[in-house]
Amino acid sequence: MRLLLFLLLISFQISAQTIDTTFVENNITQVLKLKGKGKYKEAFTKVSQLENIVQKKAESYFLKGRTIFTKGRVEIDLGKYDDAIKSSKKAIEFYKKSNNTLEEASAINLIGVAYYFKGNLDSTLLHYNKAYQLKKVNKADNEQLAITSYNIAIVYEDLGRFNEAIDLYKTSGEYLLKSKNTAFLPDTYLGISNTYSLKRDFDNAEIYVEKALNLAIQKYGENSPDITFFYISYASHLKRKKEYKKALQFIEKCKNIREKTYGKNHHWTCEAYLKLGELFFLEKEYNKAEEHLEKSIEIGKKTKKNLYQAATKLLLAEVHQKLNKVSEKSISIVKESMQIYKKVYGNKHEEIAETYLTLSKVTNNLQFVDSVFQSSNYSPKNLNSLLAPFQVLEALVFKSKKLGEKGNFDAQFNLIDQKLALIRHIRSGFSSEKSRLLFGKEIKEIVAEDLETCWVLFSKTNNKKYSDKAFELFEFNRNAILLSGVKRNKLKTKIPEDFIQKNKVLIEERNKIRLNLYFEETADTPSIKKLQELYDSRTQVYEKIAALEYEIYKKYPSYKKAIRFPKITTINEAQKVLKQTQQIISYFVSDDYIFGFSITNSNFSFQKIGEVSTIKKLTKNLQKGISNRLPIDAFSKELHKFLLTPFKDKKEELIIIKDAVLNTIPFEVLKDKNNQYVIKNHTISYAGSINLLLEQLDKKDDKFTNNWIGFSPNYSGNLQLKNIHKEVKSIGKLMSGNIYINEEASKENFKLYGQNSSIIHLAMHTEINSEIPEFSNLKFNDASLPVSEIYNTSINSQLAVLSACETGFGKIEKGEGVINLSRAFFYAGVPSTIMSLWKVPDKETAQIMTSFYTYLKDGNAKSKALQLAKKEYINTVKDTELLHPFYWAGFVLNGNQTAIVENTSYTFWIFSLVIILVIFLLFKKNLLQFFK
Repeated sequence: MRLLLFLLLISFQISAQTIDTTFVENNITQVLKLKGKGKYKEAFTKVSQLENIVQKKAESYFLKGRTIFTKGRVEIDLGKYDDAIKSSKKAIEFYKKSNNTLEEASAINLIGVAYYFKGNLDSTLLHYNKAYQLKKVNKADNEQLAITSYNIAIVYEDLGRFNEAIDLYKTSGEYLLKSKNTAFLPDTYLGISNTYSLKRDFDNAEIYVEKALNLAIQKYGENSPDITFFYISYASHLKRKKEYKKALQFIEKCKNIREKTYGKNHHWTCEAYLKLGELFFLEKEYNKAEEHLEKSIEIGKKTKKNLYQAATKLLLAEVHQKLNKVSEKSISIVKESMQIYKKVYGNKHEEIAETYLTLSKVTNNLQFVDSVFQSSNYSPKNLNSLLAPFQVLEALVFKSKKLGEKGNFDAQFNLIDQKLALIRHIRSGFSSEKSRLLFGKEIKEIVAEDLETCWVLFSKTNNKKYSDKAFELFEFNRNAILLSGVKRNKLKTKIPEDFIQKNKVLIEERNKIRLNLYFEETADTPSIKKLQELYDSRTQVYEKIAALEYEIYKKYPSYKKAIRFPKITTINEAQKVLKQTQQIISYFVSDDYIFGFSITNSNFSFQKIGEVSTIKKLTKNLQKGISNRLPIDAFSKELHKFLLTPFKDKKEELIIIKDAVLNTIPFEVLKDKNNQYVIKNHTISYAGSINLLLEQLDKKDDKFTNNWIGFSPNYSGNLQLKNIHKEVKSIGKLMSGNIYINEEASKENFKLYGQNSSIIHLAMHTEINSEIPEFSNLKFNDASLPVSEIYNTSINSQLAVLSACETGFGKIEKGEGVINLSRAFFYAGVPSTIMSLWKVPDKETAQIMTSFYTYLKDGNAKSKALQLAKKEYINTVKDTELLHPFYWAGFVLNGNQTAIVENTSYTFWIFSLVIILVIFLLFKKNLLQFFK
């Protein structure tokens, strides 16, 4: 719920400035001041006294209407909605007699407000639209039009007509910007944010809520009752980020302000207690949640705020379930909510579906699941008319669990495709990457449960249809956003260059704004003015990007389909691209178990490997052992037993697809039963998913300006890396490449020359931002290169070697793996990277890297070259302490593992043609005589 702008600005132009007029206007001004301070009872007493005087002594119908209309506004604040309707109707009669059509429209609008708070949305919309048309016809000023369009947008938002709501909120904002008074502009931004949030478009929701809050603080201050609506929306933003404690602080402050200004028995105070209950529920503090929800219901009864009561009772019933105290009362309060919602929304609406879903969970049976489907207008064959997709998905998950509890696994299996189709449908509606990322996290648990079903049926029957479906689930939600980015880069030739350039410029502008915002928000004393300028700029650039993307997708639907709806590879398709010596081993980590898939060109294996808790402990101990140079053999062997031993007859070339906690360890250091590191007998490379790997293997053989280019900046003091110049010079000589060291190792030179080299080698420091990975940097000599810039660059290279500290380190996101520097290069078009998992000493780095390039130049596959380089280091190092995996296992290969294609640059061919021409001229006579 949000603040309704029913506080209409009434024209103060009075034709004759009589004593009566001055007296009335002065008194109304005092009433409005009391109202603004939240002193509603005092305001009501004063306006009632004024009404008695005006009705007896004033001759002006306008002043009579003006007074009683003001009284109606105060009655709204006091929750006296029926009285407000009566007052507004009287005001309309007086306004009609005085021929004040615009004031009449304002009174009609106020009736709509009263009906809104009574929960009668049909009557609300009827009165709002009537007022809007009257204002348009009578050429009301922009501010009046802004207020009414805003109020209609609120109703559309409540009715689930989100796109119409957003359009009208934006229209309201446009009216305000045209007027001289932008007083409630923050409220329009808040409405846009709330609606985007309901659409699960969290990027745009975040943009507008931050913008709204910053403006509102400037307008209202931090302790005004008006600011509380912004606190609630910002708390919802924090809730999505799972920052529940911080969100609680905002809502607690909101409650205190509202109790002080509106009183303890007011509908806005009722809302504050509901929001506190929601957050305590998410924090799993169920007793506190119950306490606050019961308080909300108590206030709701006094204020007759039925919609708040309905929402509160639904959540309270779920709290009872969590506390194992479900009773007839729990079921009864859910049914009471149902009656309230049906009266407001009818039989088919998102809230009705939510109520039936709650009944299903509270009663713990399938009795009401079909009602969820019916109230959502759900048909598996036609999802376009679906009203409540998230509730239907949750209902399908609930139904699946109940079937599983009964041992009905076949019926459970039959629901999988319905869920996957619905997830695709929901995901297709997300315009932002952040929304897709958050949704990907949410659905991983669903995928995990379906995998368990497939495993149960496969282990019983060995039927391939169950393993095929399990494989689809493995790939379904894995690195989907990265895959989309890689495909976007490859397919950009399908759309005109001017679109590409426009998009590139806008993305660069967006990244710059986001970076400046980050620095301003994290400053010791952020400038509110500067923040607002940045928020405004961010909104504008996001809207331009969205408009351009919409235009591209509309004109090139095949491009949209390829990017947004990529086809999932089957087991058979994966087997066809594998060589006799290759094997893919893919892992899926659920909350409880780890599943594994092994695929060769002639066989496959599906395994349930072990408990996550055990493997988490082992990986943590292995990490700790590596970073502290401690013995790791025990952990290494145990992990090998869990992760690799279940897959028999392992091939020479292993391609590992890791998940969750497994992303933090190099499989090269695992030891088999013969006490041998995996690296001894196997090459190891890594991939984000099989679909992604196939895209990276499909990289075209391009023309390059040079084979190799290396960068090693100059650092001083504690940042100094003594061996990087030697490393780059040595490898540059070996590869006949271009070397940029010291001042020449600049960001500018990288952008000029680095993007069309077959291999890019970066020996430098990185600055890692673990919370916001896109703000991590590569430290060139003259400037830093943010990861966000790499994402927006096209790099025509076969391999990027990130010989820098912790380039493989990053934030692990469910479904998307590690968000790190390597990922940025994949986005930019590079099909393979070598990166470090920890801070590798630069001396050992130089040795291993030089060996790697030696073997790579001999024609070995990248994975083979890295294996041979590591084995050479192990076999030649004399200091036993330096044999620890800390020194040699940090660098890993991701993506395309094949050999580097020799440079086919135009320079080479031109040079060859020149040589041939010289030979021809030198031996021209002999050649002509020979041919004669």
